[in-house]
Amino acid sequence: MNKIIFQIGALAFFVSLVAFSTERYPVLDTVARAFIVFVIVTVALSALLALAVLIASKERSPQKEEPRPVSKPSQTAA
Repeated sequence: MNKIIFQIGALAFFVSLVAFSTERYPVLDTVARAFIVFVIVTVALSALLALAVLIASKERSPQKEEPRPVSKPSQTAA
């Protein structure tokens, strides 16, 4: 899952790199802005995934059930 998040972040980096370079920003400014987009996308996807896992684990947790009475082992005469 981490690879997928990283690859989507890399895609956002390169798309924003192209988008910012068409606006004639200086090279260092373009790369810095694209890196900021990469960080934001990566952190947002990680938080979204963590939230989805948290919600899914709460839905799967068993409902509070009534405790079953413990039966004592029967004693047999030997």
